[in-house]
Amino acid sequence: MLAPVCVVYIDPFSDQKLSFDGKDFGVAKNKNSIKASRVPYANVVIHSFKVNSSIGEDELRTMVEIKMYEEAGLDLQKNYKIIYIKKNLDITDTLIIETFAIEEDKTKAALCDVLKEDKYIDFLALPFLSFSTLYTNKILAPKNDLFVYLDETEAFLAIYKNGQYISTKSIMNLQDMVKKLKADDITISVEELTKVLIEKGLDITAYNDDNISLSTALQTLFMEIFNKINDILLHNRNVFGFDNIDRIFMSTANGRVRGLKGFLHSFGYVDAEINDFNLLKNCNAQRFFSCIVASYVSDQYEQNNMAENITLFPRPPRFLKTQVGQLSLLSGIATSIFALYPIYLLVDTSLLQNNFDTLTIQYEAIKKNSAAFNAQLTQVKNELKSATELKTEQEKNLGNIAQSIDELYMMKASSQTYIDFIVKVNRLLKKHSLMVRMIEQKGANKMSIEVVANQNQRDNIAKFMEDLIQEGFLGVTTSEIRSDKVLYISKIEIER
Repeated sequence: MLAPVCVVYIDPFSDQKLSFDGKDFGVAKNKNSIKASRVPYANVVIHSFKVNSSIGEDELRTMVEIKMYEEAGLDLQKNYKIIYIKKNLDITDTLIIETFAIEEDKTKAALCDVLKEDKYIDFLALPFLSFSTLYTNKILAPKNDLFVYLDETEAFLAIYKNGQYISTKSIMNLQDMVKKLKADDITISVEELTKVLIEKGLDITAYNDDNISLSTALQTLFMEIFNKINDILLHNRNVFGFDNIDRIFMSTANGRVRGLKGFLHSFGYVDAEINDFNLLKNCNAQRFFSCIVASYVSDQYEQNNMAENITLFPRPPRFLKTQVGQLSLLSGIATSIFALYPIYLLVDTSLLQNNFDTLTIQYEAIKKNSAAFNAQLTQVKNELKSATELKTEQEKNLGNIAQSIDELYMMKASSQTYIDFIVKVNRLLKKHSLMVRMIEQKGANKMSIEVVANQNQRDNIAKFMEDLIQEGFLGVTTSEIRSDKVLYISKIEIER
């Protein structure tokens, strides 16, 4: 167990520095103190993908590297630190792998104040994983919780299901809010906005008539934030299968948002418990989140768990762990060994002979097993070849059957089309009481017909042709011939 005497946490966004020994804050530093900080949220590249739960760790590590460069867009010309966590799904044979990467130069610039005194950070935390300390130390009972953090240049949420982290997303930060307020003709600084959120916040009764427009604008901004949060919750509810959020914890960097409880209840979170980040009893820091991160780092050392440590700036090793120290140590050991070398040779020769005899026996056994395996492999290959040939033949037969079915269908459709043509023309002849002298079918789409009508029925021929056009026939033409018996004979060409 690597339990440190003291964790010294340095906040990257302020000059705040606090110490924690696992029980109390503000304890004195000592030579075993652990230097810790956290990554700015915007510096973290996050990517998720699904794998089978049976995947081995070596294969998974390789897959993580490949996907972060190919799918998450990491730059091959830059140095990164990449870690990942596994998240279980209700589907027993599937895992979600969530990977996190930070780029060295960008992170070094963001943490320049943290790196001023010493050019190392023992533990660099991912901020959204830090809330696990609240469950580890039994400050919170495991439930479905939503943590929302607002600061000047970063804002994010973290979702925990039954005390286990499942998701994180960025949201609108205070600088973004200031820009949106300015677009509504409300000029306010980040410092002023922070003060307003703490002192008045979303409590409409705290505003007078002169600044009621600011209250309305803030209500609109927080509605936008929680509409996005609702969409994120809905997605994660479908993926991870939780019914509702039991508790919501929301804070700015310097404290709670006044009126948040009433706002969220009216927004629809009627049954949710609303709190801020002031959850650690002994935390007297201005930034409550700093205490949470310091406690989280302490937990990781106590549990001897460095899997979530994404630092790019490890502490330099002690002398004996350096190459010079190891070389010095090896030199001293070598001098002692040389003095005992003759005795070593006698003992080692005997041991080597025994090992040789053992290996010879093992080699003969392996040769026998290899011959048996080769015979089995040949049999399997022959069976596979037979199965492949059978599959090819069956696929060919199925193709012939499918072709026959298609041909039968076309024959049936063609016949139906031919009959349908005659039926439609015959129905219209009956409708207009016309006699037929001759019908000539020219395939499925053409017909030539001679109709006979007396002088009183002459208009019926024209109506018959109009109905043919309304029925969808494309070409309807005629030539009229008058007989000596005062009968009209019209030859009509019909095409569809």
